[in-house]
Amino acid sequence: MGNSAIQLVLFLALTTVALGQVKQTSLPRSSQFDETQEELRMLDISILNARMMPEMPHGKLAADLNAVLADDYVRIGRDGEVVVKQEEIENTQFRSFPESSKKKVEDLRVRIYGETAVVTSLVIRQVKEGNRAEVTERDRVTNVYIRRLGRWQLVNSQWTPIYTP
Repeated sequence: MGNSAIQLVLFLALTTVALGQVKQTSLPRSSQFDETQEELRMLDISILNARMMPEMPHGKLAADLNAVLADDYVRIGRDGEVVVKQEEIENTQFRSFPESSKKKVEDLRVRIYGETAVVTSLVIRQVKEGNRAEVTERDRVTNVYIRRLGRWQLVNSQWTPIYTP
C-alpha cells in the first residue's frame, strides 16, 4: 500500500471518529434548570412591572433597582438614549404615568447560557391622557442577566418600540 493510500485510510478513520464525537444529543432538562427559568421570569416581570407602576414609592423602587441592577448596567431606551445604573435609579423619582395607563407583559421567553441569561418579552401599554384618544405602545424588550455571587443581576436592557402604520 502506498503512502497516499495509508494517508487516505487514516484520514477516513479520523474523520469517522471525529464525526461520531460531534453527534448532537438531547439532554433532559433538570428541575433546577426549570426553577432557574422561573426565577428569572418572576424577576423580569417584577422589574418590568415596577418600572411602570406609578403607585410604587420612589424609595422602594430605588432600593429594589439598586439591588438587582449590576454596577455596569446599561439600558438603551425607546428613543436610543443610553441610561446607566445611577441615572436609572435617579429617574425613578421623576416618573409620571397617565392616570389610565394599562400594561401587560406577553411572550416572555428565558434562555440560559451558563451564568448568563437572556429574557425577551413584549410590553404593551395602553395610555389615555386627558381628552386624547387611547394610544397603544408596544415594545420588544431584551434583558441580559448574569449570575454574580449567587444572584442574578441585570446588566443590559434594550427597549425597541414597535410602530404600527
